[in-house]
Amino acid sequence: MTKRYLLCGLVTLAIGVILGAFGAHGLESRLSPKYMEIYETGIFYLFIHALGLTALMMYHDAKGAKANIWIGRLFMAGVFLFSGSLLLIALHEPLVLPLLRKFGAVAPIGGLCLIAGWLLAAREISKL
Repeated sequence: MTKRYLLCGLVTLAIGVILGAFGAHGLESRLSPKYMEIYETGIFYLFIHALGLTALMMYHDAKGAKANIWIGRLFMAGVFLFSGSLLLIALHEPLVLPLLRKFGAVAPIGGLCLIAGWLLAAREISKL
């Protein structure tokens, strides 16, 4: 299971590079500064947590920690909900769809998943 989440982290990093380049080269002239900042925040958190997931899975793989499954799930859910909601809001700025504005309400749930993942990782490391 650790290998699966290690691969998820690495693929998420590749997706982050693609989305970051798309934002820098394809969106800068199309989004207002406010929504460009939202987009960049989503990409930043995607990168931080994909790197964190990758590092934790590499470290824990040697230890065989059973909590890896939950750490991986929490990180991937958090990245999807938090970063994903920010990216969707930023990309749909020209449409200003009310449904997408409400989708931003899932960002705090994603943030809680990320926090829980870090705390679980800290608990597991403290056991070593």
